[in-house]
Amino acid sequence: MGSKVFKKISIIFAVILVIFGSAKIYSSYISSTESIRNTESAEQDLDIIVYSKAGCIFCIKTKELLEEKQLHYKQIELSNNRDLHLKLATQTGQTTVPYIFINNEFIGGFQDLQNLVKEGKL
Repeated sequence: MGSKVFKKISIIFAVILVIFGSAKIYSSYISSTESIRNTESAEQDLDIIVYSKAGCIFCIKTKELLEEKQLHYKQIELSNNRDLHLKLATQTGQTTVPYIFINNEFIGGFQDLQNLVKEGKL
């Protein structure tokens, strides 16, 4: 139970940092968190957040891939949140959706997620 509460607090903290554009604090926070764990269990303790837009084919493929791998994720919709999208673009250097974070570490978009799966790292 404590682990779930910690994850929720971590997500809220990360979202607040993204919203307020504190890239320096956010990057320090990311570097202090755990790396992606490579385990065989489908019930991994991975904290996955997908920032997406409605109708985006790569966002749809991302969600399908995560569901196929039986990985739980949280989706944050950017279609009506231009400010958050701009802040994510500024902080990550990526301008396209989806933005995928695993354990508070930005991993990139759909192709980056697909590469992690192919390499057996997810």
